[in-house]
Amino acid sequence: MDPRDETWEVDLPLYRVYFWDAEARSDEYELSGAEDVTEIIRWAESDSDGRSFTVYACVPGDGVGLVRVAGTDPTRS
Repeated sequence: MDPRDETWEVDLPLYRVYFWDAEARSDEYELSGAEDVTEIIRWAESDSDGRSFTVYACVPGDGVGLVRVAGTDPTRS
């Protein structure tokens, strides 16, 4: 791996958190200003109210892309 192949970096990305209920319906939140993903995960754990959750980093580009960084999406097989 060569670290010189990077062409861009986002220091403070946006994150999206999806909280899932038993029927795989979700409540979604977009969060900004976190120092790192562990802060987002701690927030999701404390606000989950027993629901599972998925955390995504938002990636700018042609539209918004999402990169899953924690949890699982129950709608994916």
